[in-house]
Amino acid sequence: MKNQLTDLLNDLKTLPFEEEEARFAVQKATQQVLSDEMLLCTAQKHYDALFGGEMLGREMTLWEDKEADAKLGNSMIFTVVLFARACALEKEKAYLYDGKTVGFYKALMRHFGVNIRRNKSYGMQEAQRFWAYCYVKPISFELGRLAFEILDYHYDYTVFKNPLTGEHLPFANNGQTFDKDGLPDGEGSFTTALEVTGDTVTGYTYTALGRLDFEKKTVTGFRPVLSAGDKAIAVHMPGNAKLDADAISASIESAKTFFGKYFPDLDYKAFVSSSWLLDTGLRQFLKEDSNIVKLQKRFRIALAFKNDFSLYDNIFNVPKCPVEELVPQNRFQQNILDMLKAGGSLYSGRGYILKEEL
Repeated sequence: MKNQLTDLLNDLKTLPFEEEEARFAVQKATQQVLSDEMLLCTAQKHYDALFGGEMLGREMTLWEDKEADAKLGNSMIFTVVLFARACALEKEKAYLYDGKTVGFYKALMRHFGVNIRRNKSYGMQEAQRFWAYCYVKPISFELGRLAFEILDYHYDYTVFKNPLTGEHLPFANNGQTFDKDGLPDGEGSFTTALEVTGDTVTGYTYTALGRLDFEKKTVTGFRPVLSAGDKAIAVHMPGNAKLDADAISASIESAKTFFGKYFPDLDYKAFVSSSWLLDTGLRQFLKEDSNIVKLQKRFRIALAFKNDFSLYDNIFNVPKCPVEELVPQNRFQQNILDMLKAGGSLYSGRGYILKEEL
């Protein structure tokens, strides 16, 4: 039997892998799928479900296929399908930037590697399955050092701008709770309120470091320019490569051109980012000219929530465990641990750059 996947799976056999064992595992599973009619039909079914319609949510990380698992191993059917999709995109040269194909395979391999380290399995599972899916669907596009994704804006603040002066301010939405230091996720000792009447806005903005400013502010002549539901482009900082300022600038320029070419009708309002890298609290031990601080200064930031998962997923790259068991491998990791042991917390900062300021 030959179906749509057959050619892609044959192409998959020639893909490069950094680790020989990983290459062998994927190619062995691929050969099994090609030689088993049931597995081939199953792979086609999952391929169509994942890539034949609208974007799926994280529920796809819960999908199981016990029949395929019995033959291939836990979740290997999804690994094969995701790699087949990457092959299709590379083969079609579906999206180009700066004369190059978008890094679909590179992104997939990165998440595949993380999956192996975290789950001790070649079968794509949990968060790594979802992120790999985002890159090969594709809704996330890796353009140089950064990746970009179209989304509906949903952060905890609304941005208002005075069209005459160009000044813009993020106002906390109604019902946001902060502790006495202006940090979110506290005991809810302070709750924000936001009033908008015509072009007059009354509420609470944020300090330069993203903490809530407790002084109520009223401004006139301001209109909303970034509100819930507006289209925005999310900026992701994948992997652990350096956040070199020139590379960041090049990625942003590539993204402006890329989305203008492939999504000409997209009326996005801003580039936005939600990341532990935008936690301004990191500045207590980072130099002003560090790449992370330079990255933060591109955005207007509001601290959003305590971010425990990035400690494991991004900084130490290990499964969740007691903080006391984390072993620092560099000075940055040691500084993070010192901050936590002193009673501090890691936060996600949520920042924006308005389209006209890119």
